[in-house]
Amino acid sequence: MTSEQDPEKNLASENLDEGEYEFIYGTEDGVYSQSETTHMGEEAEEATEDIFSHLGESSDDPEQKRRYMEYLSLIKEIECQNQMVDDIKAQIVELCAKPCKTKCELKDIKRLRVCMEQEIIKLRCLMTKAMELQNFGSRRRYHEIPLATTIDEDNMTPYAGTQQPQQTTWKGGESSETDRCASAEPKECKDEKALRCLCKALGKMKICCPEDKKLIQEIAGVLMGHKKKKSAPPCPQPCPPSLPPCRGPCPPFAKPSRKSKKPTQPCSSDSMPGADSLERLKQKITCMQSSVCQLKQEIYRREREKQQVCEPEEEKEDVCSEEPDPIQFCLSKRTTKADEMAKLRENYLHLLAEFSKKDCQLKEMEKRLKGFCGSCNHNNGQGEGQNTDQSELIVLRQRVADLKEEQTEFKCLMKEQSQQLEDYRNKYLVAQQKVEEQSVTLDKLNMNNKRIEKQINTEVKEIRAKFQEKLNELLHFPKLLENEQLKLAQACKEKEDLQGKLMLICKELKALKAQTESPKDETDCRPQLMKCQLELEQCKARLEEMERQRDLFCEKLKATQDDLDTLRSESAKIIARTKERAEAMKCQMQEQIDRLEKELAQCRATACLSVSDREAVIREMQGQLNTLSYSFDAAQKQIKTLRNHIAYVSNENCFPVKC
Repeated sequence: MTSEQDPEKNLASENLDEGEYEFIYGTEDGVYSQSETTHMGEEAEEATEDIFSHLGESSDDPEQKRRYMEYLSLIKEIECQNQMVDDIKAQIVELCAKPCKTKCELKDIKRLRVCMEQEIIKLRCLMTKAMELQNFGSRRRYHEIPLATTIDEDNMTPYAGTQQPQQTTWKGGESSETDRCASAEPKECKDEKALRCLCKALGKMKICCPEDKKLIQEIAGVLMGHKKKKSAPPCPQPCPPSLPPCRGPCPPFAKPSRKSKKPTQPCSSDSMPGADSLERLKQKITCMQSSVCQLKQEIYRREREKQQVCEPEEEKEDVCSEEPDPIQFCLSKRTTKADEMAKLRENYLHLLAEFSKKDCQLKEMEKRLKGFCGSCNHNNGQGEGQNTDQSELIVLRQRVADLKEEQTEFKCLMKEQSQQLEDYRNKYLVAQQKVEEQSVTLDKLNMNNKRIEKQINTEVKEIRAKFQEKLNELLHFPKLLENEQLKLAQACKEKEDLQGKLMLICKELKALKAQTESPKDETDCRPQLMKCQLELEQCKARLEEMERQRDLFCEKLKATQDDLDTLRSESAKIIARTKERAEAMKCQMQEQIDRLEKELAQCRATACLSVSDREAVIREMQGQLNTLSYSFDAAQKQIKTLRNHIAYVSNENCFPVKC
């Protein structure tokens, strides 16, 4: 994980700029400490084919492999978290570097510091989890993980502090002095940036030689001395006449510039050595930057070389990584395996025939040898030649006995191999039969699936036809409803007309009554009254008839609406039932398909195993047949040598007589 170097000597620390950041530096006594943080983001990583190699010959079980994959994803999360921390850090540094800050900017700094603390807590949680996975996960050679910040770096940098800038009291009439103090801020910011860069360099240096350590100690000492000289109060000298007297202290972040120091500090005798030390410091820093740039170029060049070397290997692995489907491989090579089995059988029969021939020849040679031995025993000649013949005969007998033993061994081996061949043949036939049965069952299942699909399609078509019939039956009801509504509207209009006429008749009737009641008019209005009463009765009858027709139409409308509602509810129920039935059928078919897929996978696995077993058996049989052919050739050679010996022994006249 993160690597921290042990302190070589006692630690000495100082707070710079009212606790904005802390830096550990070297003193005259040689006290120096270095809190190192690993920023490995700029360094070159290894090739991406196998990031972390195994320890020794260890291999991962599934749990360790899962932990290893979780560790890789955790590394990516840590990189993202580092990026977030760096972004927040850059924003805080940018806001803190401003000479004058508004209230909104101060609030933003507070908010960014809170976010920074939360992100650092998240980063530490991720790091603890990664350490746990390294310790209890896969056994590999893990590299260091780059971190954006650590505890020591947080204490050294200004963004980690929780203190706020001090609020200084300002008096009136100090505009010239504040402007003069604010003009010195860019120089102070440059010094702070140099210190921060030095802190980062200290954090990045993991292994450094003593010369580099001394150089960094000198740089830190010079910077700290320069900082102390700048932060020290000036001698009590009067201000120049051109400027007003300073009535209040300058703010802590605004320090006098170099131009303002020359006239106001005549008593400082160490100003020239400080400038010389700064010049030397700048030269050393430029030398270090040039060496760092050279190192980065060398690292980049080596990374490019590693990538160029690793790319062709990856292409080769990608080409060879694709494996053929075992089922297709088995189906494509079934005929070739059958041809090989037929050839092996033919070779086996041929070898058996040759072996039987050689066995007969060997028996004949044994008979001839026995006859020759009997004839040799009846010979009267004695001497050294006879002794040599007997010794040769003994050797030949021993060889014949050895050949018989080898013959029996070969017979046993051939019997065992024939039995094994028969067993493997039976196993192969059984496996082939199982594969054929499984293919037949798969065909049956496919046929059943097709038949069920056809049934479902026909049922859906029938349901659609029924719905269409119902809709066709209900199509004329909206038209009837519209016609009845039109009739009702006409009846309402007629009713309104009749009501208007009735009102007119009532008015006329009132007028007539008034005329009849008046004593002036003595005319007889009874016939008009009778006529008006008849018309009124007729209008009332027509009005009642129209109301009765309206009631009938309303009843018909209600009945048609009720029928329409019932048909809609029934159609919705039928649709819901069909949907439920289709869902149930779909679930059943899906379960059946899953079960068939599992069976198919099992069948494929068994077929692959049988194919691999068959190939192993064929290889073993081929090796045994090769050994048998080799031993058979050796036996033939030995038989030929025996024949030559027997022919040599049978020719007695060829032997010279020894004294």
